[in-house]
Amino acid sequence: MLQRPSFTAQEAIQIAQDVYGITGHVKPLPSERDQNYRLIGENGRSYVLKISGKTESRDILDYQNQALAHLRRQPDLADHIPEVVLSKKENR
Repeated sequence: MLQRPSFTAQEAIQIAQDVYGITGHVKPLPSERDQNYRLIGENGRSYVLKISGKTESRDILDYQNQALAHLRRQPDLADHIPEVVLSKKENR
């Protein structure tokens, strides 16, 4: 059974800083399966912080990231599709 995450806004800010190295403030976004926040970074950029449940399939998450990457490669869509930001660990 899918367990939807339940983090406070402060915890989401801490996750963004610890995992992605991004500091800023968050506003909750609606979601059925995940817990999403709009993150406004101190750098002025806007992000979507998606926190998936611990029982969510890694294959599903990978598929979602691959779909976003594919859409961003389309010249007429690139500016309208979010870019996947790798964690600090993945950037090494």
